[in-house]
Amino acid sequence: GHPNCWRQAALQAALDAHGRLDILINNVGTNLRKPSTEFTEAEYDQLCATNQGSAFHLCRLAFPHLARAKGCVVNISSISGQTSDNTGVVYHMNKAAMDHMTRYL
Repeated sequence: GHPNCWRQAALQAALDAHGRLDILINNVGTNLRKPSTEFTEAEYDQLCATNQGSAFHLCRLAFPHLARAKGCVVNISSISGQTSDNTGVVYHMNKAAMDHMTRYL
């Protein structure tokens, strides 16, 4: 099914089990180490969907429940959002986006 269905199901399971949502911890990441000029569009899209899209959309779905409980979000990122090395440009971009999203929240 669509990733949003899985997110909604996980959120609902937590709400059913605990009655409210006090904290959301996003700890997600995958990488494909290759030169930036060799990434296909599909590879780029998959990394972005996993590394930043998943956390963004789960935050969006969880927000009303977290607001009611005065809860919080913890996003696990990486030093790669702040530095450059040989781990791949798309991963670095995704982690920088996660860092900025965290500051915005």
